[in-house]
Amino acid sequence: MAEPRYAAFAGGLLPDNRHPLLGVRLPRLRRLARELAQADDARALLARVPGMRAAFEEIMLRGFVAGYAPGLDFAERCACIDRLVPFLDNWSLCDSCCATYRFVRLHREAAWEWLLPYTRSNAEYERRFGIVMLLDHFIQDPAWAPRIARLLPTVTPGAHYSDMAVAWCACELCLRHPHLSSTLLTTLPPPLRHLTHRKLRESRRKLG
Repeated sequence: MAEPRYAAFAGGLLPDNRHPLLGVRLPRLRRLARELAQADDARALLARVPGMRAAFEEIMLRGFVAGYAPGLDFAERCACIDRLVPFLDNWSLCDSCCATYRFVRLHREAAWEWLLPYTRSNAEYERRFGIVMLLDHFIQDPAWAPRIARLLPTVTPGAHYSDMAVAWCACELCLRHPHLSSTLLTTLPPPLRHLTHRKLRESRRKLG
């Protein structure tokens, strides 16, 4: 499935990628992941962590299988993902896997407690993982929006990709739930506030 020309193109979009890149397109990876998720040895696959020189696509594939595999309960699925999070060390791996984990929408209270330590992590991409999960699966629900608005100002700024995730989440929160925007924009640390204002300008969408 590898496409060297696509690998060269994708590599230019991923300056933070440190994994060998084969150039397999995302829809093909998702199709393969759904097939692997149905296999008898899906649990065995998820129990193994990728090697240090694992290809970008191999890590992405395991991340997708963790979301697609049937028959896993909430705790088991979270444990599989916990083993993979240290390898989700660029924005594409992180964000594509986060989008796959729709199962958390059925367990938001437990998922919030699971994700909270990630949002407080000292590791840049662990923080991004926690924030993007909230953006993808919590922010749509008005009942959860105030909690997210209180959480975002407590996230430690200073790492580019986690800061951008906070700004992205804060921007969407303001646009979807404008009654929270004033308090949120005054409580964010200055660097995150600046990034959020920039995201709001770039969105070209109006509050309310």
